Amino acid sequence: MAVKVIVGTVLLTLIVVAMAAPISVEEEFSNFKVKFNRTYATPEEEQRRFNIFKENFDRIQEHNKKYEAGEVTYTQGINDFADLTREEFKSRHLGLRLPKDRTLSGASLKFDRNYATPEEEQKRFGIFKATYERVQDHNKKYEAGEVGFRLGINQFSDLSHGEFTQKSKGRKPSDEDGNPF
Repeated sequence: MAVKVIVGTVLLTLIVVAMAAPISVEEEFSNFKVKFNRTYATPEEEQRRFNIFKENFDRIQEHNKKYEAGEVTYTQGINDFADLTREEFKSRHLGLRLPKDRTLSGASLKFDRNYATPEEEQKRFGIFKATYERVQDHNKKYEAGEVGFRLGINQFSDLSHGEFTQKSKGRKPSDEDGNPF
């Protein structure tokens, strides 16, 4: 009887320890490929993407340790972009270009994106313009001391809230209200 209790206790302890063990970067990469439907043309490309993923994974882990220590106020996680270098991400997803003075001057903003139709371009400009106006209103409040931080225009300013969520978290848009915040 005592032997069964000891064996049972040891097995239960091993199960608890195994469940608490951190997941390996290889397992994370495998989960990433399934979740975001990633396949690579060659084993060499897959190894390259794994190496990039590992660098990003390690950076995320280091950041989250800072969060746990109270050094930063947010956590990071794996998303659809985790197998891209920073340069690849910038070249593929940071296409919004503003005039040098960073102001909205009529409809003359230049987008470094190719929209499928003029209607799509008009829709994107409308979302961008509404975002720009919200940012300007917020920053007036900042100048008046009513809020403690400034906002700015970024590469996501022509996306609706749902589209932003999809790009940043790999989910489908659920809110098409035009608000990217």
